[in-house]
Amino acid sequence: MRSDIDLDVFIIDDDESIRTSMDSVLRSVGYKVQTYQSGYDFLEAATSFEYGCIILDVRLPGSSGLEMQKRFKESDIRMPIIFITGHGDITMAVQAMKFGAIDFLTKPFRDQDILDAISKAQDIESTRRESDLARSNALTHLSQLSPRERRVLELTLDGQRNKQIAHLLSITESTVKVHRRNIISKLRSVNMAHLARVYSSYI
Repeated sequence: MRSDIDLDVFIIDDDESIRTSMDSVLRSVGYKVQTYQSGYDFLEAATSFEYGCIILDVRLPGSSGLEMQKRFKESDIRMPIIFITGHGDITMAVQAMKFGAIDFLTKPFRDQDILDAISKAQDIESTRRESDLARSNALTHLSQLSPRERRVLELTLDGQRNKQIAHLLSITESTVKVHRRNIISKLRSVNMAHLARVYSSYI
């Protein structure tokens, strides 16, 4: 288990004994844990959650865990989901994994099984954090460009040369070069090739 990444774990199970048992195990190894009796209870609080891991029982009263998985997606909750069930079957497991679950554990499972699944979730959330941070930084830097600089950047990333950009924007080629220098400076890039690698997916 990786211990270098802080991860919130959200347990959703209508069985209080299961919630209490997992809460104790996970807190003993340093995880921050919150427990919920139903998926709706979790959704009411989920607006403040950004990163974490959901442990979700398949057979919940009212809407099932599989139905709640779909609701989470509709609510743009992107945290990895680990399904647990006392009545698992291949059909449910396939459906859960098809919609993005990272594991499907049948009760009773070993403590190590759930810890291994959460470790996998840590890797996923670490990558997502890094991607979200890179996107946030890129958009912040892009917001510093003037509308003309933004247009020059778009055309540059589209493969247009300085002369072509100058013609399209009815400006001189030397002005295009000035814009490009300003773009590189504002976007903190060393050259246009580096700029293209970092920012092309955000334009």
